[in-house]
Amino acid sequence: MNAIKAWFYPGSGMGVRFVYPEDEAATIAAACKEPVPETHGKVNVGQANSEKIYLITPERQEEEYTPNQLTKPDQADTNGFDAAAAPSSPDHDSQPH
Repeated sequence: MNAIKAWFYPGSGMGVRFVYPEDEAATIAAACKEPVPETHGKVNVGQANSEKIYLITPERQEEEYTPNQLTKPDQADTNGFDAAAAPSSPDHDSQPH
């Protein structure tokens, strides 16, 4: 199973961590063997900062969420960082004449 953990702005070290609905987070945590942030309700973009966030473990145990809890798993995770560059297309790379 592949899931998006975070998205970083191109050229920046600043990113956004994804928070999943409760059932989906539990499935991802079990498959990936690491904790996943979750929420119990549907989150609208305008309400994201006021929604209560939890952490679900691979054993499906719910814990209070604090960003520091994910520091150790994030440091150990190298997936995606050494990915090969996507092949370029001739249309994209062509120079105007």
